[in-house]
Amino acid sequence: MDVERRRRVIAHIKAMSAYGSKIPVTGDTEIYYDLHLYGDDLYELVVWLETEFGVQLKINLRDYGPGERVFPFLFRKSRERREREQRPYKSLKISDVLAAVDAGHLPV
Repeated sequence: MDVERRRRVIAHIKAMSAYGSKIPVTGDTEIYYDLHLYGDDLYELVVWLETEFGVQLKINLRDYGPGERVFPFLFRKSRERREREQRPYKSLKISDVLAAVDAGHLPV
């Protein structure tokens, strides 16, 4: 992957997350568990990757994070604690997204 595309993808993902400026974003950074991108934000990331790079991501987003909730801030802390212990969602890392941009689809 060329450096400019890599920079654009990482910058876009960091801008989408409230945690992107608080933690170092590397290839091992997880989209949901570290950056807390889920629901509509995860959907918007997939749409952006499809329109910007032509990446075909035919995935079930609920495998990689929860859907939107009406009042997520009320349950966030207890949910985060519970999920750290159980990790019910598949891992989706920055390196996976970068590999998908290179390959044109999410590697299986």
